[in-house]
Amino acid sequence: MKTPHAEVPPRATEGVVKYASQLMKADRLIDDAIWRTLEAWRTILCRLRLVGQTRDRYDGFGFGNLSARSDAGFWITGTQTGELTTLREDQYAEVVDADLETNRLVAAGEVHPSSEALTHAAIYAADPGVEAVFHGHSPEIWGSHEALDLPTIDHTIEYGTPDMARATAALLELHVERPLVFVTLGHEDGVFALGHTADTTGAMLVDRFAAALEIRR
Repeated sequence: MKTPHAEVPPRATEGVVKYASQLMKADRLIDDAIWRTLEAWRTILCRLRLVGQTRDRYDGFGFGNLSARSDAGFWITGTQTGELTTLREDQYAEVVDADLETNRLVAAGEVHPSSEALTHAAIYAADPGVEAVFHGHSPEIWGSHEALDLPTIDHTIEYGTPDMARATAALLELHVERPLVFVTLGHEDGVFALGHTADTTGAMLVDRFAAALEIRR
């Protein structure tokens, strides 16, 4: 049986956790094949500066996160791990329960799940066929979303909130194509990609990034 050992209250600061998170001791680590796939894509996204942490962006907070569905919920990169080039298996948390209306998550692991974990939870709940969700920060994609004809979530909706979870579910009902990339206008440079596999998800995100660079030349 897993035993809770930490409770994190919601916060309002950009770039950190806003939901209440109950973290339990893990009785397993992320599956090796899933970890290797996510780490491969995380390396690519870090090199493209879609994931990472630098002093000159977002007040120095880490940005971007990756997740993959599990039999109990989903695995996701730990919060504020953006400065790390690679992540160990124990730097992923498994979200095992999510209440989108009360803004609470229950996770197992040694690290708290990423600050956008509630949005990941909303995506997995809205579409059982989604197996991977990647979140990056791209001024290029974000600034070119109209030219790229990408779906958007309204600028009045903040990340990590029940409103974001509800808006995400509504967006996925309207846009049924997979893989899918959408932009969160209320979360500076925020971009989400989702798909039936990690590879198709990552490929679509990189494709839209390349298209945005071409537009902005």
